[in-house]
Amino acid sequence: MLHDPVDNIRKLARFVGQPFLPDEEDAVNTANPSPVSVKVIFTNDSFRRGEAGDCVNHMTPDMARRLDAIMEEKLHGSGLSFS
Repeated sequence: MLHDPVDNIRKLARFVGQPFLPDEEDAVNTANPSPVSVKVIFTNDSFRRGEAGDCVNHMTPDMARRLDAIMEEKLHGSGLSFS
């Protein structure tokens, strides 16, 4: 997701049966909220950082492995990858 967000969002939308309209896709391409606006919205402690690899702060290694296996199984054949 982090390396090519637009293409991955497009694949995800097709996977759930809701492909983007051209104007919606343009909105995804140009959307880039400022860090300040994001910080104001997500200062509550109930939100985690959501960065790649942040799971080590919230899960045991075994929990992370199990979640990875579940995601690989669920995404198999969808055209999406979990890497």
